[in-house]
Amino acid sequence: RLDLIEQYDLSEARLRAQLEARTRDLEDLQSRRIQLPPRELQALRMQITSEVEAEFEEKIGHFEQQVSAEKRRISELQQQMRQQQSAANTREQKLAEEIADLRSGMKDKESAWKRERDELQALADRTVLAESRQSLLETKLEECHSKSEGLQNIV
Repeated sequence: RLDLIEQYDLSEARLRAQLEARTRDLEDLQSRRIQLPPRELQALRMQITSEVEAEFEEKIGHFEQQVSAEKRRISELQQQMRQQQSAANTREQKLAEEIADLRSGMKDKESAWKRERDELQALADRTVLAESRQSLLETKLEECHSKSEGLQNIV
């Protein structure tokens, strides 16, 4: 876009220089005392002006077309950028939801593992207690057998 502006400025400067050169030529003709009838002088001025203006207007039209094309291109690029930004935002939201779901699932599994560990610990504690009771009962049973044998021997 800056190139277009620079080109436009350069063309404008060239055309102005041409107009000034032709104006100087016309003034030079007048200063040499070449007398042209006023009608011819006016016609020459109009011819020079129309030549320079036509060239200038053609270039302006060309630059305006380029500017218009660039504006359309910029508009299209901005639209693409908005669409890509929207798609990126949507993807970012989906990823955030997936991460939240994974974290929630991980916490659920962690809680389940803790419950299972606690249950296993409770089972281990009950097993140790049951083994202790069994051992105590076996000891009492042996004592009872011993007493029973002792009583049978007495009787």
